[in-house]
Amino acid sequence: MSLIGIDLQDPGVANKLGKLGNILADEGVEKANEAAIFVVRVYAPSHSGEPFIWSSPAQRRAAFAKMREQGGPPYSRTQTLYEGWETVGSGKTQVVVNRVPYAKFVKAPPIVGHAAREWTSVSEDLDGRSNLRKVVDGFLEGVKRAFGIAGL
Repeated sequence: MSLIGIDLQDPGVANKLGKLGNILADEGVEKANEAAIFVVRVYAPSHSGEPFIWSSPAQRRAAFAKMREQGGPPYSRTQTLYEGWETVGSGKTQVVVNRVPYAKFVKAPPIVGHAAREWTSVSEDLDGRSNLRKVVDGFLEGVKRAFGIAGL
């Protein structure tokens, strides 16, 4: 039996391939995070005028105390939660966050009253097949971009 070996030791190609793993991960994660933000920004339908469902009287008292402190309950949707989604960091260490103070009550998972008004948690948003596909497609878009950055 005879073997034929091919040695691809071109330093330029080897250097590009060596960097490609990190570039793929970095670009893929950043594009996937952009897609994830698009998915989790969805607002629940308006339930204006419907009574809010409280988990307990203590929760209701605490919420109304906080609203009094802040000048009363919000009278309309401000899109603050929507605009609060952002990425922090870069590359494969980048994460998606929402720094809006009440985001944890609405999206992580929603408290009883918000869940009754059709708000969904971030994990529920990303769990749907079409939404997960958007995130995966975002990652693949980033990978394609990485090949261009690496010059391959």
